[in-house]
Amino acid sequence: MTDSSHMLGNSLSTIRILARLGVRYLTLTHVCHSSFASSAGGGAGTDGSSIRPVHHNNGLPAFGRELVHELNRLGVMVDLSHVSPETMHDVLDMTDVPVAFTHSGARGIYNHPRNVPDDVLARLGPGKNEGIV
Repeated sequence: MTDSSHMLGNSLSTIRILARLGVRYLTLTHVCHSSFASSAGGGAGTDGSSIRPVHHNNGLPAFGRELVHELNRLGVMVDLSHVSPETMHDVLDMTDVPVAFTHSGARGIYNHPRNVPDDVLARLGPGKNEGIV
């Protein structure tokens, strides 16, 4: 799909159309926050630093929760690459379907804001969210 929900233009209708056209996953953010989710920042060419939070608790705002519910309903996988750890937890708290981290690694192996912290990795696997990293 694409690296960010920015291209939705703040419209859930856009993802409905894209799903009908065959889109099967959506990355919630890229190197900056969107109206739907908080980003981990750390874009290419940076020192890997995080960016200043804009959403409450640096996680998923109410509009983002609506998007995740809609993605689940449509059968579009939520890609958590690039999002803040708080957003990762918020999504895992509310979804029963597998998530994806399409281009992230384990933060314990390489400490970068866009990689997945151990406490999030512990929430994935058999008997938990059976998503992929």
